[in-house]
Formats: sequence, structure tokens, C-alpha cells
Amino acid sequence: VLLIRNSIATYDEELQPGFQVTAIFWKLMFWCYSPLIRVNKVRFVTDSDQLSEEIALLARLQVDVVPHPSLIFQDRPVTQSSGRSGKGLRIFLPGPARFEKGADLLLEAGKILEEHAGRTITFVLQWENDFEGPDGSIHSLDVSASAQARVEYDIIRAPLSSEEYRAQLEAADIIALPYRSQAYFARISGVAVEALVLGKPVIYTRHTWIARQMERFDSGIATEENPLALVEAIDLAMEDFEGLSHRAESASVDARNYFSTESFLAGLLGESEEGNGNEALAGSCDLLYFLAVGEGGLVHYAANQIKALADKGLDVVVLGYKPLERQLNTLGTKIR
Repeated sequence: VLLIRNSIATYDEELQPGFQVTAIFWKLMFWCYSPLIRVNKVRFVTDSDQLSEEIALLARLQVDVVPHPSLIFQDRPVTQSSGRSGKGLRIFLPGPARFEKGADLLLEAGKILEEHAGRTITFVLQWENDFEGPDGSIHSLDVSASAQARVEYDIIRAPLSSEEYRAQLEAADIIALPYRSQAYFARISGVAVEALVLGKPVIYTRHTWIARQMERFDSGIATEENPLALVEAIDLAMEDFEGLSHRAESASVDARNYFSTESFLAGLLGESEEGNGNEALAGSCDLLYFLAVGEGGLVHYAANQIKALADKGLDVVVLGYKPLERQLNTLGTKIR
């Protein structure tokens, strides 16, 4: 089983896919493995609908899409925030501030809201360092709001531990994911999955992998990639926060089932009813070779997927990569 997680195509401003020279490697690999795929000795899967479409375009090969497993709900029940009691709203943009995550857009939206917010808003930003945009400009943190403004900023200057991250998710009333679509058109977001599973309302960018998930579960508010559109989305959230929260909580029931380790494992081994027609692996499968590359969040998400497999009794062999090994040790998962 090969779980493909990295986008093969690049996207222009109109979100049209294009393939670079490295795509030749992928096309050759698909061609070499195709005889084994046809007799169900090998399976290629991905956790992104858009990435599956990229592979079909590049190699005319259908690849099943499996749900990204979320482990965040397994250890203890979720603690709901206090926003429903009539207090101010707490809006959280998880992860280190970066251009592709739209941290600059949310900061600009906050500046606009300082002028007219009818309810106190606290923006929670994990802004460890300034970051550079594609044009070379440096995006710095400036949160010098006036004393009269009803916008506050809770700035996190250091990396969050798993417990601190979970606490911030639970304390948030709204999860803001103003990601830029060129970077996140096919790329998954584990934060979006966790928000869905926890029943948190999400403000998200159209034409992204996140948008497809929110539409699947009828949750959240869609917006465009600019500060004014973000302001409109936040205003809508403030006007109907109770309704938005109710939709998110209702969606979480189906989201927990879809993004469960059981669904992930069934899709990985070809036992899911939602597959594209590919059959399950021929014979028994009790040994899985798992190759994972990447850094940062990719390591965290890959470790979650490996833990889900190991917890089901599969003997998982991970090929090298010390950061992933350290993350698995943190999760208490023993692998080879």
C-alpha cells in the first residue's frame, strides 16, 4: 500500500494544474506498478480528492481516496468554549503564521473590524516569526489596537505542545482557515479535520480541499482570499453564531465516523464501500511498509495515520526518517 500525500501538480492563479519535470518519476512509477495494481497485489491511495484527480490526469490511473484519521477525539471528551454564553468570540488560526495560511489576511481583517465590531473579538494567532511573501515583502505583526476597539489579540510566540494545541482548539469559538487556494487546492488540512470532529465552526477559503470537506458536511462559512471578504464572513458568524454552532455540532457526528481510524483502515486495505471500484488487496495483509517524507505538520499527520494502523494490530515498518520516529515515540507507538 502506498499512501500518496504530496501534491504532484502545481496550480496557477486560475487553479489550472501543471506538471513539472519531477512528475516524470511519478508517471514512470505508476506505469511500473500497474501490473501489480491490476491483480490487487499493490494499492495506491491518497487522502485528497484533488490529488486523486491529479493522478488520473497524469497517469490515467484511478486512486482511492481514504479519510484522514483524526485521533483528537479518542482520548477524552471535547470541552466546549464559552462563546455560546453571550461573551465575546474567540477566533483561532492554528499553526505558525505563514503566507500560504493567510495569516496576513486575518490580521488585516482584524484591523478593519476594530472600527465597527459590535461584539468583542479575540484573535488568537501563533505568530512566532515574521514571514516573507512571494514578492519578497516581509509580513510583520502589528496589533496596536486602540483602547476603544472591541478587537483583542492573543499572540502565541512559541510552539505549542499537543496539550496546549488541543486546549486552544477547545477554547476557540471559531477556527479561521483563510488558506490561499494555490497552496491548499489539493493539500489536506488536518486542522480542518480536527475542527469538524470537534464540532467547531470554520471560516474557510473557497476552491480548497477544506472547502470540499465543509461542503460534504454542510458546515462553516466560505470566503474569498482578501481581508474584506474575511470581515464579511466574520460578521455573518457573529450575526448567527448559534445557528453556525448548531450546524457544526450536527456535522461532527458524521465527521467522527468518516474520519475515524476504522474508516481509514478500511479504505487503505480496499474494504471501504466508498471506494472507486478497486478490489481489496488479494490475500491477507498483516504487514505494511510505510514511507513518509516531509516535515512539521506532515510528520504529525503521518504519525497519526501510522498509529491508527498499529493500533489495529498491523505490523508497520517505517522506512527511516528520525523526526517521524520521535513523533511516534511521543504517541507511545512501537514500530519497526
